[in-house]
Amino acid sequence: MTEKRTIKSLVQEERGAIMVAGAFMAFFLAGALFYLIGTGNAIMYRERVQDASDAIAFSAAGVHARGMNMIVLINLIMAAILAVLVALRMIALMLGIALAACAIIVALSFGTGAAFCGPFMTWGGNLESKIIQASNKYANVVDKVLPVLSKMEVVVAITTPYVALAKSFDVADHYKGDTETAVNSGFMVSPSMVPWLPDGKKLGLPVQEMDYDKFCKKAAEIGVDLAFFWMPGFAVKALKWAAGGLAGTFSGYFCGQSGGASDVKSTMKNDLASTIKTICDNKKKQWDKDHEGESDPPSFKYDDCKKDTQKDLNKQVDSTVGQASQGIDAGSGKIFDMKNKTPKEVWEGAKIGSVWFATWGVAFGNEEWPRKMDKGVAVAASSGMPNPNTSWGNFRFAQAEFYWDKSGKWEDNKDDAMWEMRWRARLRRVGLNGLNLGEYFSKFGLGKLMEKFKVKDKVMENLNKTGTLQHLFGGFVFDKAEDWLKGAISKPGAKLDKWIDDKLKFTSWEIIH
Repeated sequence: MTEKRTIKSLVQEERGAIMVAGAFMAFFLAGALFYLIGTGNAIMYRERVQDASDAIAFSAAGVHARGMNMIVLINLIMAAILAVLVALRMIALMLGIALAACAIIVALSFGTGAAFCGPFMTWGGNLESKIIQASNKYANVVDKVLPVLSKMEVVVAITTPYVALAKSFDVADHYKGDTETAVNSGFMVSPSMVPWLPDGKKLGLPVQEMDYDKFCKKAAEIGVDLAFFWMPGFAVKALKWAAGGLAGTFSGYFCGQSGGASDVKSTMKNDLASTIKTICDNKKKQWDKDHEGESDPPSFKYDDCKKDTQKDLNKQVDSTVGQASQGIDAGSGKIFDMKNKTPKEVWEGAKIGSVWFATWGVAFGNEEWPRKMDKGVAVAASSGMPNPNTSWGNFRFAQAEFYWDKSGKWEDNKDDAMWEMRWRARLRRVGLNGLNLGEYFSKFGLGKLMEKFKVKDKVMENLNKTGTLQHLFGGFVFDKAEDWLKGAISKPGAKLDKWIDDKLKFTSWEIIH
């Protein structure tokens, strides 16, 4: 039988107290759940923003690598164009040498050789003349085409970093999407965006103008590769060494640089001395034989023979080399010289793994995105307590680099890096490896400033005006004083340069992101 409950008993009832604890635990568990969800959102937020910065840095490095490969392609085209001129000039030179040899054989009257050389000189002379005319006409084409290609490389080197910047905006937009996401924006930066710094040679991408002699040598080597691809490797290597060495030494002649034939002429003419002596000795013997038995034979004019023979042979050399000496102005090699006809090589201050090949990506996040759980977290708090004020961090950064993908030491591969399309991109840990600002301070440091303004010379000039020091101490002591003064001026500058170099050299400053 159920006991009748009064109002007083209901007021005093304590068996429902567990509801108070239950309500508290419900609020606590709800808050803990939202805290857990918020932690997951924070992790997702940071990971998403980091992914965006990684993608921005890597895509930028990929664009830089494509720019380097494009310059390599233009380099190869330029070398192939110049290789044709080198080949024509080499054929003309070999014919000229053969004709000169025949002229010597005829002069020495070597029987069968002289009989063969007569017709050959007529036929070879005509062929040589045609080849020289063809090479001169082709040199005009080279003179017009190479500057255009060289300037195309400059444009690629300067604009590629900004193409990468535009690409970074596109990648950031991809991560942003059309709806509210964790990423707001992003962009890339790289040293290649600032051309001509730090030394006036770097064109944007870490490349610079190549020396024309070096270009000529490479063109000859590429020409051998193209012409003798069917030969064994060791034979091609030997031919490349010979052709490259010859073209590099006499680049002015083989690659058409203005006045370049003079080096070849002087070399060939200097080598004629022994030949002239041999010819005149043989002529003297023949003269003595012809006048043998005469009571008063005329004397052989040996000096006149040498002069006449040298004149004839020099004329042959001039006709051989001189006709092919039509000049090409290779340009000064300076950045703004529109006459430059040189390809590009890796900038002398750059090394694989250094900041000069690096790109950095920065992504900015939507810091409000992980705060969606703040209201849920506030369920566990009283109405008088503020929302959690945790700093999520609104940006992330990453680093990538473009590099030449071939095994071996960079010092051994550097000269080939702009002749093979092996440029790739990869992510790296964030750092400033290889910055070495001190190296550039050293180039333009205190010692260089003193040398630039000729401090030592001015001091010595003032001391020397009266000649008193020289009169008292003599030239020897005066020279020693001059050496001491030179050292006293240069040593502080050198020490300051070294201190700057040591303080500003970042060897392994890395950031774990």
